[in-house]
Amino acid sequence: MKLIAFSDWRIQSIEKLIEFLQRLNEKPDYIIYAGDDIARFNKVGDRSRKDSVSSIIHRGEVDRYKNYFEEIAKFSVHGLLVVSGNDDLPFVRSAIRGKNVYNLHGQVVVNGDYAFIGLEGSTEPPGLLIYSEEDVWLYLNSMLKEVPPDKKIILVSHTPPYSLLDIGIRFGIRHIGSRSLKRFLDENVERIKMVICGHVHSQGGKTVKYKNCLVVNCASHDNEGELGKLAIIKVDKKVSVEWSYIYDERCEKLKEIRELKSIPLVGFSRAKILIKNGITNVFQVANLDDSHSLARHPSFEGSFELIVRYARAKVLGKPIIIGKHPFFRNIDSRNVYFFDAEYNSAGTKEGSYGIFLLGLMNSEGEIRQIFLDDPKYEKLLLEGFLEWVQKERPILISYSSKSADKPQLINSLKRFNLPTHTIENIFFDLFYDCLFTQKRDKQYIFLPVEGDMSLKSVADYFGYKRPDLEIKDGFQALITYNEYLFASDERYKKKLKENLLEYNRVDLDMVRYVFSKIKTLFDNYKS
Repeated sequence: MKLIAFSDWRIQSIEKLIEFLQRLNEKPDYIIYAGDDIARFNKVGDRSRKDSVSSIIHRGEVDRYKNYFEEIAKFSVHGLLVVSGNDDLPFVRSAIRGKNVYNLHGQVVVNGDYAFIGLEGSTEPPGLLIYSEEDVWLYLNSMLKEVPPDKKIILVSHTPPYSLLDIGIRFGIRHIGSRSLKRFLDENVERIKMVICGHVHSQGGKTVKYKNCLVVNCASHDNEGELGKLAIIKVDKKVSVEWSYIYDERCEKLKEIRELKSIPLVGFSRAKILIKNGITNVFQVANLDDSHSLARHPSFEGSFELIVRYARAKVLGKPIIIGKHPFFRNIDSRNVYFFDAEYNSAGTKEGSYGIFLLGLMNSEGEIRQIFLDDPKYEKLLLEGFLEWVQKERPILISYSSKSADKPQLINSLKRFNLPTHTIENIFFDLFYDCLFTQKRDKQYIFLPVEGDMSLKSVADYFGYKRPDLEIKDGFQALITYNEYLFASDERYKKKLKENLLEYNRVDLDMVRYVFSKIKTLFDNYKS
């Protein structure tokens, strides 16, 4: 079975979506929309007059309005499945109508070995269509009774399951998924093949495997010019997902800016200046030289040569090295450890806790992790780390520590009136001291990596095979640690701790891996 799923289509072009569907060689069995702004797809009139679709039909005015839901359904074999989002007014549900258009909330759609069930709205405000967790639990179990016992379930929910692709950032960094949906998934994991969801824009375009189930978040962002995300899903013995993207006219205007911003040191302002000067792509930047007027432009002062070299590396598809970095000339004689910290940035200065995990890995891959089981012992954790530093006198290789780990560690030390001088000069930051120095006289290597040059991006470039982790980023690590602190079940606490340690270990391993690749490049460099 083939599916196309999308969600939170708040500003994206519906016409461009239809053009994409028209070009498909093969129709999907179903197209799925996981909610929000459903009124865009079928005009429901002036909300101030409560002018719903049903009243429009009653007045015989339906032909005045374009039913995009019905248009989209034509490009599927069996139809379009829709659930309302948390920002859809309840009466707007009547927009989900037309030939082969199904409101999946409250009904079961069966096809072959699979049954689709839907869950509209969300369980946390803000929003217009909000359910309590208890109501969600009762609803899902009532729908389960309607599913034939021999069918696998594909669940279409606007909100994700709790802790699975549900970290919201707009109203504070936190999990905003449904706990009842997660519990329902846990109790029926042998039957639920997949959860298709949206709602959390920052997690759109991502998938995560949970036990036997694949969770697919197909939300699109609602910022100006954001492209639309489509999940192309094949359901067989396994579920596979590929992503396609829809550009509309606003996206096209930003396309050149997006490409230029892929060059390190080129942000929105510099991209606009480049375009104003007739430079619209990476290749053109790579062909600039010091004779170009932009070399003397105030906005490019001190960065022009660096930007051109980054662009040349991207065009060539390989690193450009202009000299051997001083740090790497005598590195073999140093007491090297790789370092990564997990912390609560809001608590390093004032509490209630700051650093909750310190990870160290030597050049052989042997690891030492110091975990804060209870925040009241944070001072002891820090004292133990300082004692180790004084004894080992290490060089700590890190990634982006100058703007993250190091200042947060210093904040925590100061909070407990502990000395900071022992750690001031022991860090070598692979990012700021080597790959992204932003200084012409200190930059010796230029990698063909996208503009953010995150650790993951650089590790991926060098071929690192990152395992599929429960924790995806630092925000989720912090939330997981908070869960750990308040969890009462010891087995669950142990699992949370294992997830945190594994996340930290993989970050350490990535730093070690990237360092070894850069060292090899410098070792093989001949001036």
